[in-house]
Amino acid sequence: MTDWNAATWRASFLAVGGTLTLHDGELIAGWRLDNPEQDRAAADVFREIYDNPARFAIVRKMVEAVDRIYPNADAFDATAWLRSLAAIGGGYALGAGRLWLIVHECDWIALGDVMRPLIGHPERVEAVRATVAALQLHEAEAPS
Repeated sequence: MTDWNAATWRASFLAVGGTLTLHDGELIAGWRLDNPEQDRAAADVFREIYDNPARFAIVRKMVEAVDRIYPNADAFDATAWLRSLAAIGGGYALGAGRLWLIVHECDWIALGDVMRPLIGHPERVEAVRATVAALQLHEAEAPS
């Protein structure tokens, strides 16, 4: 039996559609998938930490470390975030006031990393929407 590795576990969980966020200091692990096979896969991967407080704490610290990178909306750079999305093959558009993220060509593990700063932060999503609106109106330079 090999040693458990938190980074490998996290990559496996994200690869099957899992999400990891913090809410009021608590780790929230979830998945909402339309495919029952993927749903079972996410549940199976999650079981590796579910009844193991030490592993759960390690994963929580990993998620907390990511949240420290963008601790508030003022520190969040929507243009840099759009560049990150574009760097992994993603795109974006604004239509009828809605923000559309095009992600079908993205590596799913990389996409999880890019999306993490937005999860649970509606002010950041709004900052991205406003930036895309400005880009579409030629009020700002497009991310390169």
